Amino acid sequence: GADFWETYWGLSAAPKHVRELLDAAQIDYSLFTELIDTQYIGLGSDPIQEDSISPCDTSKMRLLGFDKPKADRLMRFVRLQKASGLTVSALDKAISQLGNRVLDHQCLIRIAGAIELMDRSSFSMERVLDGLTVLGQSNRDQVFASTSGLSDIEFWWIFNQLNPASSDKQLLTIPANAL
Repeated sequence: GADFWETYWGLSAAPKHVRELLDAAQIDYSLFTELIDTQYIGLGSDPIQEDSISPCDTSKMRLLGFDKPKADRLMRFVRLQKASGLTVSALDKAISQLGNRVLDHQCLIRIAGAIELMDRSSFSMERVLDGLTVLGQSNRDQVFASTSGLSDIEFWWIFNQLNPASSDKQLLTIPANAL
């Protein structure tokens, strides 16, 4: 009941209006509109009922179907999005592809590995995710089996798998210090 809303959101009950949610989550309306479209949070196709007299006033926009599970997913998503620096769409795609829409410990390890690949390769998160999909489930699981990060050899192997121009010759471009 009220314990969830008070403990995690600083509210005495579930927010009824968009402004309450924005203030409690410390997000702006533009971010909220992006979050509405995420598969992970699952707010639905039309979670807002605008006021007929003041349709742009967020303090009068009613939230529809915003329950504890959706609030929990929104809170987790926003925290991870801020910490990771990923765009809303990239993080949503990562959770969908690397965690089957479940943001658990294993999914977080996979997202961290994908961010490491992204940072080390200069690929976008979308490109990394597309490449990991091509690798297949068993190879992808091997990539994320270690929580200690990827060795240089592992990174360069994956980099060559993700790189659309990869070839046997390109494998020779592994820096000498990686061996």
